Amino acid sequence: MSNVDEKNLEEGKPSKKPLFFCCCCSAIIFIAIIIGIIAAILCFPEYDPENPINRDDKPANLSPAFFLNSMPPDYSINEQDEAEFNDLLVENFDESELENVTAMVTKLDEKYPEGYFVIVTQTLSQPDEFKNWYELTAVIRPITMDIIVHEMTHTGGFYNCTFFIEDKCITIQDQWSLSEELFSGDNLLSYITEQNSTDESYLVENKHNIIGTLDEVNAYIKSVRISRAYNQHDSYPASLARQMYYITLHLRHAKEIEIDDWNALVDNRGFAYTLMRLMAMAEAELETAEGKWFSDIDVTENLRLYEENKKYLDEFFVSTEVDELNDLDLTYTELQERGVLFGLEEM
Repeated sequence: MSNVDEKNLEEGKPSKKPLFFCCCCSAIIFIAIIIGIIAAILCFPEYDPENPINRDDKPANLSPAFFLNSMPPDYSINEQDEAEFNDLLVENFDESELENVTAMVTKLDEKYPEGYFVIVTQTLSQPDEFKNWYELTAVIRPITMDIIVHEMTHTGGFYNCTFFIEDKCITIQDQWSLSEELFSGDNLLSYITEQNSTDESYLVENKHNIIGTLDEVNAYIKSVRISRAYNQHDSYPASLARQMYYITLHLRHAKEIEIDDWNALVDNRGFAYTLMRLMAMAEAELETAEGKWFSDIDVTENLRLYEENKKYLDEFFVSTEVDELNDLDLTYTELQERGVLFGLEEM
């Protein structure tokens, strides 16, 4: 990784501990996380090859919106890293599995380079990670790359930073203390009149705070992209729209009930800017998908709920004054000069 200037960060390189538990990663906590992840995987859609989406455009390899327009992502993998990745595949999989794994990875590289970038960079960082997700996915349902890319997007943040966005690791200032202070996601249930299994998984079992929910938004952005790249018809757009709805509820609850949390979030302009850009990227992905998935009543309903509560999101951006920066093509240094402080490393 090449370090980009992080001198304005109050905290240095993040410790290797999970975002939502500001303590050492014990075996008990890890098992609890895995149980929650399995529950989340059960909510993942299964691709129906008999119901593909008709589209004439090429597979979507790049987002319609970038995190920083001044820094378009670079998903290229150098020969040395690719050779090391291939060696790890040979080490981690037996001969009976290797042919299928290699074919899946090759197809991912051809159809969705961002997903291939996620798999390769995270496997080089954590050599057992791809094999672990491959085997865990196989227990739940037939193996597909969409779940693996989604989950390894999470672990990119788990091990390295707060959010693994595009080819960048974004570290939020004071992330550990901020996450420890924030209320949990089960507080949102009082605002949801018709609850579903997604709410049970993310808000009740995992109790995601707003940082955890934003990490899901980031991962589901990739899920929607891989669906377009593979021409799949699934419920990822509905899942992304649901997470976007949760974000508005987090801010509503903070604004109306948890005033200290609202103030802490407003004071963290690095988080506010990251939230704004990821939500803009999510909206752009759903706009790109419109007409292909929008016959899905769940997408329409979740977006309706999101729009009904979006005023809390807009008010938050105005309060932090990051709304003035959304349409500007600012460099990382220029953002820091304007008081938008977060760490950025290119993977």
